Amino acid sequence: MPQLICKNLAAGYDGRSVINGIDFSLNEGDYLYIIGENGSGKTTFMRTLLGLLAPLSGEIIFGED
Repeated sequence: MPQLICKNLAAGYDGRSVINGIDFSLNEGDYLYIIGENGSGKTTFMRTLLGLLAPLSGEIIFGED
Protein backbone atom coordinates (compact mmCIF):
# COMPACT_ATOMS: atom_id res chain seq x y z
CA MET A 1 0.00 0.00 0.00
CA PRO A 2 1.43 3.43 -0.93
CA GLN A 3 2.43 5.68 1.97
CA LEU A 4 2.10 8.88 -0.08
CA ILE A 5 0.07 9.59 -3.21
CA CYS A 6 -0.13 12.84 -5.16
CA LYS A 7 -2.85 13.10 -7.78
CA ASN A 8 -2.77 15.95 -10.30
CA LEU A 9 -1.25 18.26 -7.67
CA ALA A 10 -0.90 21.97 -8.36
CA ALA A 11 0.65 24.32 -5.82
CA GLY A 12 1.56 27.97 -5.62
CA TYR A 13 0.77 31.28 -3.97
CA ASP A 14 -2.10 33.77 -4.19
CA GLY A 15 -3.94 31.52 -6.64
CA ARG A 16 -0.95 31.50 -9.03
CA SER A 17 0.29 28.01 -9.82
CA VAL A 18 4.04 27.34 -9.60
CA ILE A 19 3.91 23.56 -10.14
CA ASN A 20 1.23 21.62 -12.03
CA GLY A 21 0.20 18.06 -12.79
CA ILE A 22 2.32 16.26 -10.19
CA ASP A 23 1.37 12.56 -10.06
CA PHE A 24 3.28 9.92 -8.10
CA SER A 25 3.03 7.37 -5.32
CA LEU A 26 5.64 6.28 -2.79
CA ASN A 27 5.71 2.95 -1.03
CA GLU A 28 7.46 2.21 2.25
CA GLY A 29 11.22 2.24 1.69
CA ASP A 30 11.05 4.40 -1.46
CA TYR A 31 13.11 7.55 -1.83
CA LEU A 32 11.96 10.88 -3.25
CA TYR A 33 14.51 13.22 -4.79
CA ILE A 34 13.47 16.76 -5.61
CA ILE A 35 15.82 18.51 -8.00
CA GLY A 36 15.50 21.56 -10.19
CA GLU A 37 16.72 25.02 -10.99
CA ASN A 38 16.42 27.90 -8.53
CA GLY A 39 12.85 29.16 -8.50
CA SER A 40 11.40 25.99 -10.03
CA GLY A 41 9.00 25.28 -7.13
CA LYS A 42 10.92 22.77 -4.98
CA THR A 43 10.25 24.59 -1.70
CA THR A 44 6.64 25.30 -2.65
CA PHE A 45 6.20 21.58 -3.37
CA MET A 46 7.69 20.59 0.00
CA ARG A 47 5.60 23.16 1.90
CA THR A 48 2.51 21.75 0.21
CA LEU A 49 3.43 18.15 1.07
CA LEU A 50 4.01 19.18 4.69
CA GLY A 51 0.62 20.87 4.91
CA LEU A 52 2.07 24.37 5.28
CA LEU A 53 0.41 25.42 2.01
CA ALA A 54 -2.93 24.19 0.71
CA PRO A 55 -2.86 22.64 -2.76
CA LEU A 56 -4.40 24.80 -5.48
CA SER A 57 -5.85 21.63 -7.01
CA GLY A 58 -5.41 17.88 -6.89
CA GLU A 59 -4.95 15.87 -3.74
CA ILE A 60 -2.31 14.49 -1.39
CA ILE A 61 -3.15 11.19 0.28
CA PHE A 62 -1.15 9.74 3.16
CA GLY A 63 -1.31 5.98 3.72
CA GLU A 64 -1.90 4.32 7.04
CA ASP A 65 0.82 2.50 8.94
